[in-house]
Formats: sequence, C-alpha cells, structure tokens
Amino acid sequence: MRSFSSPQLMVMLTAVSVLLGVFAARHIFCCEDENRAFVKRSEYVYEIRGEVKRSGFYTYDDPQTIEQLINACGTSKDDIKSIDLNKKLKSGTRLVFRDSLEIENIDAAARINFFLPICINKASSEDIALIPGIGIKTAESMVYYRNKHKGIKDLKELINIRGIGRKKLSIILPYLSL
Repeated sequence: MRSFSSPQLMVMLTAVSVLLGVFAARHIFCCEDENRAFVKRSEYVYEIRGEVKRSGFYTYDDPQTIEQLINACGTSKDDIKSIDLNKKLKSGTRLVFRDSLEIENIDAAARINFFLPICINKASSEDIALIPGIGIKTAESMVYYRNKHKGIKDLKELINIRGIGRKKLSIILPYLSL
C-alpha cells in the first residue's frame, strides 16, 4: 500500500508521462527481450480525496473493499451508512469523503499514468489526446466517428479513422476500453 502527497504526485505524473512516450516508442506491450526489466504495474489503483488523514493514490495487487480503503486513508467509517463496506471496488475508483461517501472514477490523465484504460465511448477528445501517439486532431476524429456511429462496439473499428493504422492501433489499444 502506498500513498502519495500532492507534490510527490506531480513529480511522479511528470516522470510517468515522459516514460510513457519512451515505452510507447519501444513497443513495451510486445517486448521481444524477455530479460528486459520494467517497472511493475499495479493492478488496482484507487484515489482517495476529501476529509481524510491521508489523501492520494493507493496501489495494490488485489482488489480492495471500501472498508480496507477507509482504514488505509485514516478516516472513520462511523459516518458512513447504507453502503456495503465489504464491497470490492474495481481498479480506477475514486472515493471522496465529504458529508457522505461519493464513489467516482479516476480522471483520464491519472488513469493513463497508472496504465488504466479509458472508456472510448465516454472520453472527451481532450482525454483521448492524452494517450501517447494521439494528437488533438486524431482524438477529435475519434469522437466524431464515435458520435456518427452511435458508439464504438469494437476497438478494432478505430482503424477506420484517418491517422490510425494497424501499428498505431496496436500501440493505443492498451489505453482504451469499451
């Protein structure tokens, strides 16, 4: 379990953004050299904000329950009612503690930095443009295509968009979900 402060998070996000460009250029997702070592990707990433002792991003190898995350961030579960504290949360979930507990999705920029895919059918062109190798024009074309076809049913449809060939599609697929 790990928690990051705001200044640490900014440094980390900047460093990760630079690394993403390098990794994408080297096709990290289809690496031929099995001896090459890469930073271990955490399967489960959660963001905790609001009235807590330790806000920030938390990474785990296993899914966490609401109660486990409440304990990790140092807040009280006494004020939380009518929520199943034993519910396991999916990766990319944000918990916001205010007068009540709000459960949301982590923003696109943070999702990409933690190697979590963004939903192509919900993302804005600005969010899609955060994907390494996708500029704002291609992102806008993707949103236009999505709207014209009433959603994208298969990520392989993206090859129909100008500027996305097989090679680029293979690079951006890990950053996208339906």
